[in-house]
Amino acid sequence: MRAITVKSIPDELYERLKKRAKDERRSINSEILVCIESALDEGERSHAFVREVAEEYRVKTRRFRLGDALIDRAKNEGRR
Repeated sequence: MRAITVKSIPDELYERLKKRAKDERRSINSEILVCIESALDEGERSHAFVREVAEEYRVKTRRFRLGDALIDRAKNEGRR
């Protein structure tokens, strides 16, 4: 396994981490690993959610063709 050193942890953050580790009956190192894993998993879930929503919109709007003429007309509406 790899080891890393985290430098310059603000006192307030360290105290929060220490309290959470104690509350969860984990070492500070284990709590840091849980936090990192949770943050990475959350990011992956967020990306998956965005992809899922985008695909839903693609399916819903598939019948609407967006061409140059439609875009030009929309840009010029109200400019007269």
